[in-house]
Amino acid sequence: MLHAPGWRGLPWAMLLLLWGVQPQLTHAWCSEEDLSSYQVSDLELSAAVQLALSTFNKQSQDEHAYRLVRTLSSQWEPNEDSGRVLSMRLLLRRTVCRKSEQGIDICPFHDSPEPSNTFTCSFTIHIQHQATQLSILKKRCSKGPPSQ
Repeated sequence: MLHAPGWRGLPWAMLLLLWGVQPQLTHAWCSEEDLSSYQVSDLELSAAVQLALSTFNKQSQDEHAYRLVRTLSSQWEPNEDSGRVLSMRLLLRRTVCRKSEQGIDICPFHDSPEPSNTFTCSFTIHIQHQATQLSILKKRCSKGPPSQ
């Protein structure tokens, strides 16, 4: 008996459709406005962390650069003026690279896990015009990892 080419595939395709196997679509759980504000916040947070690291390395007496291990906390605070205020706590660790070298953000950490190679820093940063103007309002650092 002769059949059209691919006749055996047709029942399987129909069966899959009947079972409800269909491509899944992802749905956003927030509005477009919320999504764009999160993206701006991410941009602002990234710019603020870069400013904090740059300031810390410039003011540090160590010849080696420090870089971010992790963000311990971050919080947006109300601001009467234009712009936003971000308070954040960062854990910084010494790298094997000198401050003058390029690519500090990918430089390996110093092998020694001594507390003297880490700093816990709190920064308060004023951000204006979607991360185009940033200024540090407060900075406080202490040697070692954060106390539990």
